[in-house]
Formats: sequence, C-alpha cells, structure tokens
Amino acid sequence: MFKLVVGLGNPGSKYEGTRHNIGYEAVDRLASGGSGARFSRKFEGLLAEVEIDYRRVLLLKPETFMNLSGRSVVPALNFYKLEPADLLVVCDDLNLPLGKLRIRKGGSDAARKGSAISPPSSGPTNTPGSGLASAIGGRSRPPTSS
Repeated sequence: MFKLVVGLGNPGSKYEGTRHNIGYEAVDRLASGGSGARFSRKFEGLLAEVEIDYRRVLLLKPETFMNLSGRSVVPALNFYKLEPADLLVVCDDLNLPLGKLRIRKGGSDAARKGSAISPPSSGPTNTPGSGLASAIGGRSRPPTSS
C-alpha cells in the first residue's frame, strides 16, 4: 500500500526558489534520499516512487499551478485507490513565521481557490480526520496582530 506526498508549488522558472515552491522543494529532498527517484510525467504533474522507512511512497509535484492542484492529486488518489488518510500535502503558509513548520490533520485550501482536494468517493480531504497537511512558514517577519 502506498502513501502519497504532494508538494504544492507553481511550475516554471519564475517561481523557482520562491516560498510558493516550498512543497516542490520538500518533495525533491525526499526524492534525492536513498536510491534517488526519477520523476515521470503523470496526473498533470511529476510523479516518483521512493521507499521511506520500508514503506512505498509516491511523490507528486502537480504542474497545474497551486490553485488547480486538485486536478492532479485527485486522479492520483483514485488511480492508486488511496484514502485521504494516505495523503500528506506540503505547502507554504504566510501566517507562519519564516522556517516554522506546522503539521495537522485536515486543513483548508488556505485561500487558494481550487486547490481543495476532494476525491468523489471519500468526501473532501480538507475536513477533520482526513489526510495530513504540512505548512512551512513563508514570512520573513512575524504576522502583525489585529
């Protein structure tokens, strides 16, 4: 049984090295460990298979732009018959200080209209008790309080 790690980002050199692509960078780091995975084009993204702690893990970098990432992730979930609990999404979060990491069950689309990942058979993955969401801070200064 697979697990699926999705690194959200935006395709193209314009976004390389920006906070928006922290998900891509996390997936690239996972891919470079061990035997080094090769990505192939599938599900409107780049997909690789690796082994982490003796578990088979799929790594996906949707190339649909962040707001449309569901178009890439949902077909992958359906093809491999994965449940929302088998999913980890890594993305940036402006509400966290730079370098801060937050991991939580469920989550929201973080104002990224269209990025909510909703497999038809399982209900929305952004509801409590579903897959994990991981966010990495993208601010260089702490958020201001209101």
